[in-house]
Amino acid sequence: MANFTDPVTFQVGARCVSEDYFGTIRYVGDVPPAEGLWLGVEWDDPSRGKHSGEHDGVQYFTCSQPGSGVFIRPKKISLGYTFVEALQKRYGGDPQSLEEAEAEMYVVSKGRHVTPVEMVGAEKVARKQSQYDQLQEVGLRGMLVSSAGPQDQIKATTPNVQTLDLSQNPLLPSWEMVGEIILQLEQLHTLDLSENSILSRQLPREPSTLLPAFFSLRTLFMVKVGLSWDRVCTILRIMPHLEELHVCENKIANLQPPPDLEDSIPVSLQLLNLEENQLSDWAELLWVKHLPRLKTLILNDNQISEITTESKGAQPYTGCFPALESLSLSRNLITSWTSLNFLNSLPSLVELKLRDNPLLKDEPTFTARQLVIAKIGRLRSLNNSSVSDRERQLAERHYLKHFASEWVAAQHSEATKNAFNDLHPRYVHLANVHGLPEEALQAQKPKASALKDRLISVTISCPDHPDQKELVKKLPGTMTVQKLKGLLQRLYKVDSSDQKLSSLDTKGRREVELADDLRQLTYYSIETGDKILLRW
Repeated sequence: MANFTDPVTFQVGARCVSEDYFGTIRYVGDVPPAEGLWLGVEWDDPSRGKHSGEHDGVQYFTCSQPGSGVFIRPKKISLGYTFVEALQKRYGGDPQSLEEAEAEMYVVSKGRHVTPVEMVGAEKVARKQSQYDQLQEVGLRGMLVSSAGPQDQIKATTPNVQTLDLSQNPLLPSWEMVGEIILQLEQLHTLDLSENSILSRQLPREPSTLLPAFFSLRTLFMVKVGLSWDRVCTILRIMPHLEELHVCENKIANLQPPPDLEDSIPVSLQLLNLEENQLSDWAELLWVKHLPRLKTLILNDNQISEITTESKGAQPYTGCFPALESLSLSRNLITSWTSLNFLNSLPSLVELKLRDNPLLKDEPTFTARQLVIAKIGRLRSLNNSSVSDRERQLAERHYLKHFASEWVAAQHSEATKNAFNDLHPRYVHLANVHGLPEEALQAQKPKASALKDRLISVTISCPDHPDQKELVKKLPGTMTVQKLKGLLQRLYKVDSSDQKLSSLDTKGRREVELADDLRQLTYYSIETGDKILLRW
């Protein structure tokens, strides 16, 4: 901890804390007529201040927030800890002294035999953790870290750190000090600077000088820092190889960078987490649509109400998110199912999280899930639940049936057809894959057509059971295989789950398995005169 009586310790610009209130030293010196050393401090919380740096008509310092200043004696504040001091406080004392203490621990038996005592429990864990050179993950959250300490001390003490948590350390004065710390951690790839609001106010003064420190960083957390997007862009200039960026809970409302920072987001970025911000316009996402390696985009708990293909401003929708595989939109304000049409155009999207949006509230959970799956053709996971091929097949057929009446009504003119296709761009494709549902097929036929014109006369035979008599039945071509099995169960007393059906083309002598219970007989090209073969 800093020596409170040494005036050299106190420097203008240093961060300090007193009674859980944090501030910045703006003045070090005399304040006549009082004797002794005084510090002029600007508090982060202006309500704790008493003035703006003046006393008896003399301006000793200025405050960025009027009324946030105070004069205080050095003994009433703390300057925090160096990195290694905080490390020792968090993980235990000097490792050599612990080893010496363990070596001196032994018991002597009645026979004068010396037996070493092994450290167990919390003491053993502390000794292991205090072997700093072996640490790969270091967590110093809330440890009042304020400086790097003596030159190269961090490098000599913790050379193997790969992940560092410096969140909630409001005594860190600047990005330059953070740079001094991590420059000594040559293997560092993950850094957490969350809840350090001073870093949103004190941006890098000369970004190019910090490049060596942040050059190899791959993952950055800056949650609840108070960052605007233009400040994020400024910070990213010193991290050219960043792969994951977490900037949650920063009240970010737009993603348009300043003109001189349009290329600041590294092309290496693979994950962007914007959870719990204030984004309301999907068009804002166009400013990051070009990132060639962006695989994961997290937008949970924002205010997005619509996903539209109408571009606003100068950013076109062409080439959107070429590598995006996972999109999280839970707890937004999306109301229209047409919002999902754009997501189907994303070439790599296979995972979607969409919980707790208004558009899902009007449909039962199962139905809503089927509609989402049918609308987005490449989904393999929805709300953390995998989508099987069978589920997709059922969902797409349900979708066709759900909107069959609307499709029929839209066939009267080109205008209505186009309007329907705009709302349901996958419908025609799915109809080609699965066939139109029965409702649509019946509506297409002339109303005057008689039932006999729609019936197929087939012979039902049981080739493995010659004792069973062949039957001739007239069946509607729209009958599904599942309904046919129900009929045969009544006729032959064979459970539908045990039945294996196939059709025999009497013209070409070709046998075709009726493998899909949801398909209609016409799908298998069954015609009058053909045979239905029943086996069990």
